[in-house]
Amino acid sequence: MTELELRSVCGSARAWLTGQFSLRGATSLGARPRVYGRPTIHNSGELVIGDRLQLFSKVASTEFVIGANGRLEIGEQCLIMDGTTISAQRHVEVGDRCLFGRQTQILDCAFHYVDPDRRLESPDPDPVVIGNNVWLASRVTVLPGVEIGDGAAVAAGAVVASNVAPKTLVGGVPARKIRDL
Repeated sequence: MTELELRSVCGSARAWLTGQFSLRGATSLGARPRVYGRPTIHNSGELVIGDRLQLFSKVASTEFVIGANGRLEIGEQCLIMDGTTISAQRHVEVGDRCLFGRQTQILDCAFHYVDPDRRLESPDPDPVVIGNNVWLASRVTVLPGVEIGDGAAVAAGAVVASNVAPKTLVGGVPARKIRDL
């Protein structure tokens, strides 16, 4: 075995061990998770993770926040990059083979009303559903109540405030259809 092959095997084993440790509070953990760095996971609800998750948290901490009545489901073979925040106060579902760029935010609750008289009140969470094979580029924000269809892509920096049809490229603030894929 060459030195390069040995380093690759050792790095993969370290990522697997880090995954087992970092995701130990998961309700259900699929086979062969890989975690690089130190994610922050606050789980007061349910965290369900499919097989072969790759989670990066080296450059900036990736954070999962699951509330007392919340559920976060992440499908198989997903790749989540540094600095991503997923907040599931009720329900966030991520399909299989999804790719999330750096500093992506997925929120199922707005946490405060815009109305000045109600700012100390917390609005009801609204579930977020992300289909299979979805790509969210860097710094995408997905707001409460959004459904993103299978095979869709969201351009960097977009704010997704409404549903995205399957196999559609969207971008901008707020996100609008650019073209079909």
